[in-house]
Amino acid sequence: MARHRIDKQARDILIGLCCYGQSKSEAKRQIEAIRAKEHNIRAKEKAEFGEPRTLLTPKAPPGIYSFSTFNNYLYHCTRFVNWAKQEHGCKTVEQAKPFIKEYIQETMYSDYSASTIKSIHAAVAKLYGLSTELGAKDSIAMNTPERKREDITRSRGQAERDKHFNPEKPKNKEFVEFCKATGLRRSEVLAITAGQIIAYKDIPQFRKDEGKIAKSPTNQYIIIHKNQGKGGRVRYVPILTKSAVDLMKGKPTHEKVWPIPQGQKSIFTKADIHSFRRDYATTLYNLYAKPIDQISENQKYKCRGNLAGVVYDKESMRNTSEALGHSRICVIAGHYLH
Repeated sequence: MARHRIDKQARDILIGLCCYGQSKSEAKRQIEAIRAKEHNIRAKEKAEFGEPRTLLTPKAPPGIYSFSTFNNYLYHCTRFVNWAKQEHGCKTVEQAKPFIKEYIQETMYSDYSASTIKSIHAAVAKLYGLSTELGAKDSIAMNTPERKREDITRSRGQAERDKHFNPEKPKNKEFVEFCKATGLRRSEVLAITAGQIIAYKDIPQFRKDEGKIAKSPTNQYIIIHKNQGKGGRVRYVPILTKSAVDLMKGKPTHEKVWPIPQGQKSIFTKADIHSFRRDYATTLYNLYAKPIDQISENQKYKCRGNLAGVVYDKESMRNTSEALGHSRICVIAGHYLH
């Protein structure tokens, strides 16, 4: 039987890890239950032997739960195995395994950002069923550079593409206002149809009972389906302005809100949509945030690093995180609120 190319082998392994449609949250809860027992064992071992001997189950679930994560990991793993083939003559994924740390070390000497290096580390670890967590089973933990908010360059300040997009042009202005009123990702903006608008009263009760629907000042939402958003989950996005509501309600339900003309691959390619998401996040957070001196200590999120001294309302952060499609409030503190 002919052996597949090394990059095809890596792709097949990652495909086998795909868990689209399954609950990542449930997988995490199961792992947390196992780790709680392991922590108890480690505490007893430390008391008896002076140090724990049991390794922890890795925090990260073993599967891949979103299309974007798969594509990101496939890109990094393909680069890794092709590097191993070129530098060490590896013909199989297994032959490349001993060179993981060497490859990660090389990325640290390159121009990659701390976030990219951590993504590469996580992708290659996933390929081999390993962990990047120190003290975990099957760990390939390394001291990779620390992510710092001040090092983030995306949507910070003027970029070259900003020169080619005039937000004041009538059609551009309408698009910008819609993005700032919905906070959608580029792929989501281009995928939604007018029929995806829904009033709060029409949202299924079981969705409301999950407690993951953010408040909306208009009581109108856009429902993002599993195959449209990041993370493969249904999400209800608060619409902030009446003009965005009117735009959607003024179109036939089957029609895309922002259709791509025939012969074009995309539209508004020079628009910095991530910066509009940041504006949306800040607006939504401020709508519902309580004065810091009126909330209890356990409801305060205290920033560190270059934002030391800044304090946010956790409840409003959770509300904003759900709207943006993020599960961790630390993400919006570091990347969105301004």
